[in-house]
Amino acid sequence: MLTAFLKHHQLSPKDLKLVPLATPNHLNAWQTQDLDYLITYDPIAQKILPANAHIVFDSRQIPDLIIDVLAVRTPLCHERPQTIKRLTQAHFAGLELIKRDFQESSYQIADNLGLTQAQIVQALADITLPSKEINHKMLANDFDQNTQTISQILYQAGLIKTLTQQKIHTDTCL
Repeated sequence: MLTAFLKHHQLSPKDLKLVPLATPNHLNAWQTQDLDYLITYDPIAQKILPANAHIVFDSRQIPDLIIDVLAVRTPLCHERPQTIKRLTQAHFAGLELIKRDFQESSYQIADNLGLTQAQIVQALADITLPSKEINHKMLANDFDQNTQTISQILYQAGLIKTLTQQKIHTDTCL
């Protein structure tokens, strides 16, 4: 996200003073520190926007580069495949519940996150919650190319030491 933001605004990392913050500290840091920019995400952004924040860049400007993943070490995938399978099934069942009964689900999510139901509705308005079937299509189509693009960005930013040509296994436990 930072790399795309810098490119979009024709900045370099030297133009900024980076302050690493854990997600639970985003709101407090915004309210108490002299931050000019903050990279965060919904629903946390819904708490920050009323505190004089403005969206200047978001993931809609870089489609397919921000994805949620469940990463599992290869040995664990072989040792506990049924546990991982149950975890992914629970995830997709939760997504289906949100889609089937969005109104009730949004109140439950709001209660769990300490937000209002309206903030959850706003936060989820621009988020795609892909089904299991769509996940499989995404993994089959552009996943390898997208992961290579993301790896290149991470490598150029110094966040990973080497690039690998090793294929990422995506469906062992699905």
